[in-house]
Amino acid sequence: MIRSIWNSIKEDKIALTSFIFLIVISLSAIFAFLSPYKPNDINLSNSFQSPSFTHWFGTDSLGRDYFTRILFGGRATLMVGFSVMILSTAIGTMVGAVSGYIGGIVDNILMRFLEIFMSIPTFFILLILSVIIKSSLTEIIVVISVFSWMGTARVIRGEVLTLREIDYVKCAESQGISSSRIIVSHIIPNIGQIVVVSSTMNAANAILMEAMLSFLGLGLKPPTASWGSMLNSAEQYMTTNPYLIIFPSIFIILVVLSFNCIGRAVQKGFGKS
Repeated sequence: MIRSIWNSIKEDKIALTSFIFLIVISLSAIFAFLSPYKPNDINLSNSFQSPSFTHWFGTDSLGRDYFTRILFGGRATLMVGFSVMILSTAIGTMVGAVSGYIGGIVDNILMRFLEIFMSIPTFFILLILSVIIKSSLTEIIVVISVFSWMGTARVIRGEVLTLREIDYVKCAESQGISSSRIIVSHIIPNIGQIVVVSSTMNAANAILMEAMLSFLGLGLKPPTASWGSMLNSAEQYMTTNPYLIIFPSIFIILVVLSFNCIGRAVQKGFGKS
């Protein structure tokens, strides 16, 4: 499964480039502490310096090195993306697999539960919750994850409804193997590519959601940086110092596009197999 997923990515030059870019930007965020500047050090005498060899992305209104802020902001934004990807995909996969395989009243209950969640206007609920909670990184991850698993669950359920009728599943059932073991050992390994596609979509959506919340001032609180909060801070300087809004915007767009390109390549490879 892993080999087929990797082959799908490797055969698509755009997806491979996207994969390498995500690795590079993730490592850069992890090792952001190696920057000679501190992300929250204020030096008003250096405020609004244009990009240069000293400050690659310039400085902001408080004289903070913007490249360093981008790296540390990427750490928070990518943490949200990858964490939500793992949590929401895990929840969606298990709900969809159990619902599709068990069927009957279990399927009806889980699907009604899913429909209730899908009927809720997610973004407005997130806005309300963001006002109520303290908007820490952990809370944002949990809140976005709770409202991001439904699409994965629905797709997985549809695929499992087909898989449960396949011979090797029927053979496992005839041998008295438990439902939980069949789901874990026989069902989930055969929907790996679908899970990967769903996970890339979840990651991209989570990054956009965090960026929107932070842009509206309801995400991470200063001085903690995320790309969305940097957009919020840069909005008032859009005309006078456009680089302040251009750099975080570019990184958000590139990361979201990278996840989508990887998902598209895996989906394309799945269609060929």
